[in-house]
Amino acid sequence: MDILIMLLLLATVILMLLDKPRPAILAAWFAAAAVSAGLFNHHVTSALSLSF
Repeated sequence: MDILIMLLLLATVILMLLDKPRPAILAAWFAAAAVSAGLFNHHVTSALSLSF
């Protein structure tokens, strides 16, 4: 999942460097932000099974 986020952010930077239309850049950025928020939510709400 982390790799997907990094690839989406890389795609956003590449779109910006290639002077692509603003909606494409915003769509890539919002997709990366949504996936990041979902991953954060998963990490926050998942129970840790720690046994010492």
